[in-house]
Amino acid sequence: MSAETMEATTSAEAPSFDTARWAARLGWLTRVGWPQSLVAGLVGGIVVFWLRTLPIVSDPFSYVHTGMEFPHPTWNMVGTTRYGIVLPLVPITRLFHDSEATFYLMPVVASAVLLASAHWLASRTFGRAAGLVAVVLLLGCSPILLNATRLYPDIFSASTTTLAVAVAVATRDHWRRRPDARLVGVVLLVLTGLAVGLTWWMRETSVFAWPAVAVALLWKGGPPRRLVALCAGGAALAMFLLEMLISALVFDDPMARLNALTGSDMSATTNPLDLPYLNQGRLSYFAVIPRVMLTLPDGPWMVICGALAVAGALLVGRRIGFFTFWFLSTLVLLILAGGTLNPASPSLRLDLVRYWLPFLVPMILAATGALVLAARAIASQLGDTPWLTGTRRRVVLVVVAAGLVLAPVLPTAQMVRKDPQFVVTNGGIMNDFRDWLGAHRSEVKVMYADLATQRQLPTYARTFWGSPVANVTFRRMELPFAPKPGSYVVFFSENQSVCLFCADWEAQIRQKRPHITAQWDLVWRSRDSIFKIYRVPDGPA
Repeated sequence: MSAETMEATTSAEAPSFDTARWAARLGWLTRVGWPQSLVAGLVGGIVVFWLRTLPIVSDPFSYVHTGMEFPHPTWNMVGTTRYGIVLPLVPITRLFHDSEATFYLMPVVASAVLLASAHWLASRTFGRAAGLVAVVLLLGCSPILLNATRLYPDIFSASTTTLAVAVAVATRDHWRRRPDARLVGVVLLVLTGLAVGLTWWMRETSVFAWPAVAVALLWKGGPPRRLVALCAGGAALAMFLLEMLISALVFDDPMARLNALTGSDMSATTNPLDLPYLNQGRLSYFAVIPRVMLTLPDGPWMVICGALAVAGALLVGRRIGFFTFWFLSTLVLLILAGGTLNPASPSLRLDLVRYWLPFLVPMILAATGALVLAARAIASQLGDTPWLTGTRRRVVLVVVAAGLVLAPVLPTAQMVRKDPQFVVTNGGIMNDFRDWLGAHRSEVKVMYADLATQRQLPTYARTFWGSPVANVTFRRMELPFAPKPGSYVVFFSENQSVCLFCADWEAQIRQKRPHITAQWDLVWRSRDSIFKIYRVPDGPA
């Protein structure tokens, strides 16, 4: 056989690379906007990390230490069985220990996923400009920004819920455009079900958004309902069964989480802050969210966003209506669980703004759609104005659009400037403490602090990524307090709001012993004297 014949035969037998087909596939990826949304999520994650707050020493502290000690329970069973948070913390805490990286890594990733998913939904529904507007408005919403880097379950619930809705909408789009490509459609349905199951793993109140996922999948023109039940429903059920398997292996009780959820009763609370919330009139719980909302820096703008969401759905219909349905269904179910159904024992407190995140996201998406569609309508009207053409028209539109977007953001920006919980505002005060501790590691072996500060300090006895800076033991300062000579005592955030929990505990100590530091030596203090370190002298204290 000649060389020419062999070459011809080989060419005939080798599979050809269909350039046009792959170009079409890549073009579809570009049209649906995932690459741009991933970039938006990445940039948004960088922004929220830059605007991070100090680690919180209540539930986030408990999640970290649950991850460090898992599978041995160190906390209440509801928190311990939120496996979507706890299980990733197991390897993270092994790598980074009790460090800033441990506290920030998961919330920052969750915030990035939330912003990417919201960007895609807004861009897909209202156009590319709407995606950018949605991201800016979400970052400018104070409850979202304040909790974007905190290891509470709320940011994870909002993030996975938005992701589940986005995948459900993408699944519906695929079945409408390519009903013949069943394999891809089935994969998308399974991914939707897994995302829904993951929302449950994060926080049980995520179920309030499940009707929005169901509407996205089951509305006419979507995938066959039987296939939805089999693939999406089966994947979600598999996540629930996996949760039961983990609980059975770890706690010898497959129903551990459900038992913990049904066994919790706010009416039996001993927290004095919970007591005034109980036994109000049923209708009064509908007023809790707007009343608290109006006390926030950007509260009036949030109320306006809610009004825009409803008005947009009434005037425009389906394009905004889906997000309004998602917003209102989540909100109403939240209010019902927050006291309307059972005023004597609500399932949650509506006056805690971090619980609002799951309905704030669709509310802002609906408001974004209303703003963008209104801007387009105004632009079309301006096009008929003789003197407002060309460059003048573009300038006016840019100024108006910037004003509409930035107006809700400015109050939150002012909040960040004034709130020392944000690292950019407090000047990295904890980094200064870490530097001092590292410089005196040979001298400092024991440090006393109030309960909250005692929880805060070990994080900064390590580098950001968890390497030890000093070998020091942190002990709780309890009254009557008689530290040994040579001991160090910390007062952090006294009369300040850098760490609210720390300030509350220290206020109690000062109230009982107002002159407790009179005989101690002040060895270091931070700027503005927010952070003070005392040394107990070698003589009698």
